Amino acid sequence: MDEDDYLGKISSGILLAVCVIGACGRFYIRIRIQKQFSIDDGFLMFGLISLITGVLILLSYAQSMYVIESIVFGGDGIYSEPAAALSRQACSYRKYIFISNILTWTAIVHCEMGKNKWLLLKYGVPQMVLDVVSDLMILAIPVRLIWQIQVRWTQKVALAFCLCLTIIVITLTIIRASGLYLGGNVDVTWGNYWQIVSAEVGLMMTEVTAFRSFFISRNDENRFKPPNSKRRWTWRGLSRLTTKSISQSQKIEGLFGKDEGKVAKEMPKYPDKALTEVRTCIHGDAPSRTLRMDAFGLGGDEEPPLSPNTQSNLEIMVSHEIWTTSEKVFLSETTLNEVTDEVSRKITTFLKIERQIRCSGATYCLLWSTTSFLVKDMFNFSSSVDWDLTRRGGVIVESKSGVTPLPHLPAPPTLQLHAVTPNQPTNVSHLHILIISRQSPTVVELIKHKTPPPTIMADVRSKFTVKPLANANAIVGGGSHKYRFTVLTEGLLRYEWSFDGKFEDRASVFAINRHLPVPDFRVINKNGILEIITEKFHLTYDGEYFRPSGLSVGIKGNFSCHSSVWRYDDQCENLGGTARTLDEADGRIELGPGVISKKGYTTIDDSKSMVFGTDGFVATRHRNVGDVDGYLFAYGHDYAGAVKALYALSGNQPLLPRWALGNWWSRYYAYSDKEYLALMDRFEEEKIPFSVAVLDMDWHLVDDQKVLASGKTGWTGYSWNKKLFPDPEKFLSNLHQRRLKVCLNDHPADGVQNYEDLYPAMAEALSHSTENKDPIHFDITDRNFLNAFFDVLHRPLEDQGVDFWWVDWQQGSHSRIPGIDPLWVLNHFHFLDNALHHKRPLTFSRYAGPGSHRYPVGFSGDTIVTWNSLAFQPEFTATASNIGYGWWSHDIGGHMFGGKDDELSTRWVQLGCFSPILRLHSSSSQWTRKEPWTYGPEAGKVMTEFLRLRHRLLPYLYTMNVRSATEGTPLVRPMYWAYPESREAYNVPNQYLFGSELIVAPITASQDPKLRLAKTKAWLPSGTYIDIFSGAVYNGSRELWISRKLEDYPVFAKEGSIIPLDAAAEPGNGESNPDNIEILVVVGADGAFDLFEDDGSGSLADEVKWTRTPIKYSQADGVLTIGPCTGAISKNGSREWTIIFLGLKYQYCIEVGTEARIAKLEKVKNGIVVQAGKILPNARVIVSIGTNPELVHNDMGAFIRPILADAQIEFALKEEIWQIVDADAPRMLKISRLLALEIDENLRDAVLEYLLALGTHDL
Repeated sequence: MDEDDYLGKISSGILLAVCVIGACGRFYIRIRIQKQFSIDDGFLMFGLISLITGVLILLSYAQSMYVIESIVFGGDGIYSEPAAALSRQACSYRKYIFISNILTWTAIVHCEMGKNKWLLLKYGVPQMVLDVVSDLMILAIPVRLIWQIQVRWTQKVALAFCLCLTIIVITLTIIRASGLYLGGNVDVTWGNYWQIVSAEVGLMMTEVTAFRSFFISRNDENRFKPPNSKRRWTWRGLSRLTTKSISQSQKIEGLFGKDEGKVAKEMPKYPDKALTEVRTCIHGDAPSRTLRMDAFGLGGDEEPPLSPNTQSNLEIMVSHEIWTTSEKVFLSETTLNEVTDEVSRKITTFLKIERQIRCSGATYCLLWSTTSFLVKDMFNFSSSVDWDLTRRGGVIVESKSGVTPLPHLPAPPTLQLHAVTPNQPTNVSHLHILIISRQSPTVVELIKHKTPPPTIMADVRSKFTVKPLANANAIVGGGSHKYRFTVLTEGLLRYEWSFDGKFEDRASVFAINRHLPVPDFRVINKNGILEIITEKFHLTYDGEYFRPSGLSVGIKGNFSCHSSVWRYDDQCENLGGTARTLDEADGRIELGPGVISKKGYTTIDDSKSMVFGTDGFVATRHRNVGDVDGYLFAYGHDYAGAVKALYALSGNQPLLPRWALGNWWSRYYAYSDKEYLALMDRFEEEKIPFSVAVLDMDWHLVDDQKVLASGKTGWTGYSWNKKLFPDPEKFLSNLHQRRLKVCLNDHPADGVQNYEDLYPAMAEALSHSTENKDPIHFDITDRNFLNAFFDVLHRPLEDQGVDFWWVDWQQGSHSRIPGIDPLWVLNHFHFLDNALHHKRPLTFSRYAGPGSHRYPVGFSGDTIVTWNSLAFQPEFTATASNIGYGWWSHDIGGHMFGGKDDELSTRWVQLGCFSPILRLHSSSSQWTRKEPWTYGPEAGKVMTEFLRLRHRLLPYLYTMNVRSATEGTPLVRPMYWAYPESREAYNVPNQYLFGSELIVAPITASQDPKLRLAKTKAWLPSGTYIDIFSGAVYNGSRELWISRKLEDYPVFAKEGSIIPLDAAAEPGNGESNPDNIEILVVVGADGAFDLFEDDGSGSLADEVKWTRTPIKYSQADGVLTIGPCTGAISKNGSREWTIIFLGLKYQYCIEVGTEARIAKLEKVKNGIVVQAGKILPNARVIVSIGTNPELVHNDMGAFIRPILADAQIEFALKEEIWQIVDADAPRMLKISRLLALEIDENLRDAVLEYLLALGTHDL
């Protein structure tokens, strides 16, 4: 290689020149013509300057480069410079060539010096391939544009020039690589060439974009001139839509129909063009006005108003134009006569709000038209309408204020369109929708509608899955009979009587799915007696009106002293369900029915419930006095089976969003935005995580003078209190930035008052006269009101950032229509409405009756701050599962009255941690706060730890949430669900199963002040259990007293249990899948747990793509296996896994992985910690702890000594008790001596708990 490589120099120079010319062309177009300069232009300019500077440095040191190479490779030249000078020259060259490399963007592959040809194969050829591929990608752009767009020949030349430049680059690359091969050398000169070529790739891409922008901008500059105009207005933000050619055979209908008596013509066929915009123009005697409406949105922020001096005889021409890339295609025009000032203003408003709907799959242009004398009515609506989209089996476009939508329209493949107009004009004669697909860019269709369409959101809220018609093969009777039996499952029977023989086949709020697989059953009809026999029951019926002597069902199995027979109209024994509210309850209240009974059967009367019409709205039954519609659940002691049958009939519990399982903050208090955000920041400083921020009623106007003047209480409101929240959107955005979902309280009963911000919009939507400023009354039975309630009243607030609503209905079960419960209607439609935007729906409201489990989460009401209230809540929560209601949210800590009690509040938070939902709440009193730092140091510390634990439990809780939605297993269940034949299971109503792995025995009574211990009575079924906090081991099959300090809580895991946790000791806000996992494992029996996670997408459980991580433990081998993950998504990267073997003996040698490395162990209070290290999602890790490991025996000293140390009793008594416990004697003797002492009962129970923990089998 020598200095006379002119081909290399010239080709490199050409490449550089092309790059510089292309970039400069872009700058000219962007700055001179388009008058825009954005951040990408700045980056490009920086890159161009760097490239030029680097090349100049490279050229300035070219002489040094050739000298050094000649010395290295051997050349013909003679160099007289001393070696030291050459060395300095080489060092200088290396320094500046390094700077040049940086400035010219280092090559993808850097070539090295050497003569061997294998270097060419290793470095040169791969670089050439990469460069050619990159150029081919650039080449594809102008080729595609020329193919798609029908443009003028000058524009084609510009694009062809781009194409030719790219071809030149590819040719030069091949020439240079060929010369490299023939020369046989790979040197630094060639390496620098590759750097320039790699930089050229990015600049050529920009150069092509510049030419595309060039011909569009030139088109912009020349053609946007209003017709017949003496003035000119500028418009900003005009983007373009480039579409495929329009078929010659395709035809667009006229914009105005013949029935309007106006000029109507089809848009003429025109040569294949690219449709870019639709214009609406007004012109006539007055100065012409033109509104340009491009394919992606309105342009222009200067609105040319109509002349204020417009006369009534003014003739104005309204025209609509279709524009292609280079010319317009005239579509239609209409003359409007007798245009008044009011009509002129309306027309201006109309032009202002004409708009495009944007979505990912298509662009939909909406145009309205009407006859001249209806113009005023036509345009009588608000001019501020925003658009939003959501996808649910297609594309749904919705308005953010009062709306009237279109029905389903034909749309591109896989898309279903609902387009929404502003509030419905009453006399619209035509509505035209121009559909342009962006994915398949072709003018699809122009559709004309002559009738006002129904509301889109009402359409969405009406669509929920119901299958009310039972399979005909499951029905016995009906037809000419007045009775009808439907065998829904082997243990679920529907029995009906109708005096007129008309049976109810619509879905009720209780029964929405009667179309179930037909179970095996036999029918015997002999001597006028009908018998129906299934695997679980035997029915006998005489054919007459239902009465105890004529209709009976025998339940197969032994569930009572004699037999289990249900007779019609008997009062069934029932294990209870739940209640509508705990408002002002101070202890136990009466519960509604469940679907399980110790006798093996129970019934649900569905004769009076509401039904759903074919349009999806609620309706009343058509029934005669004495008609019967009931359901018999005959599942014996298969309680889980009975509830699953309930879910089959009434629908499953929905899948809750993960964030709903974290901590909720709520308080009835008039926060300002600054106060609320400061509180959230304080929680973050204290490392107390939350996922939901609830604002009680003071977010809206309550004590304002406008409210007082109206004579209302301010209990209902929909206008932000701007004194407290001057910028609601910013406030809500700040909460979202803190990873919090937002819930607003709504007491809807008082309707909409005239001082509300949304009163005019509601009045217009409901045709409500505002002349006397009469309020709009709440009437949820009026479908128009219901639609406006959501679409006009709630939607603007949701658009500001509200995620869901707290429906605080307290006004009973009556409405304007007898039989329609407003709470049912609110719950049902709130839940459906919240599913918009393809998110997981959630509402927060009171229980309305059987079937309410479809609308979580439940608000249990305003409870009293007492121990009695706390004592009833565990039972209340657990028995709710007997009616399938699994997601109660209580006022943790109580809401009102009562007194300050640190221990009570702490125990309530501990219960909340192991409840379906943990929501702190209190009244507006300054003394009833729930922030942990407002309590004593000990209580505050314990509260904080359990609030953190709640978020650490999210992996376990979310998996149980999945099981609830897919398997019909509620999170919290009474003990008798799993142990129906054990008498003791019915004697501990407060104790419950928490998920699949845990048993919780809540402490609901105050502690003994002398012992500083609180106790509760528990029952442990057969097996061996461990307290997950203390590590104490217990043998089951017995009742016992459990005593705990304030920081401890009785939560037991059976041998073989596996409990996954977030490994973070201090989790943050929100609900994201954890970075690291900690699992608690109890040895002693085989165990398995499938951890479920997802990315949060999907409204229904069936739509979610899960990631499942299997965790299995084998007792015989002593092996724990984790992974590999399966499913659609996996956690990016690896996770740290920590295993805590609860109660494991320390002497085990624990090995991790296939290499059998000895694990790092750490002894903790409740077991041994094993660090398994990082595990990839697709990996399987095995942890071996030795064959048949055993749980450690309790260390009596470790458990009993602290009890005695804290006890406020005489030292002598402490010593006497310790001597008994520490003696080397049989446990029976120790227990006998302890019982003989005259000591406090609570102290004796606390000590005996551990002496008897392992049972009495070895006494």
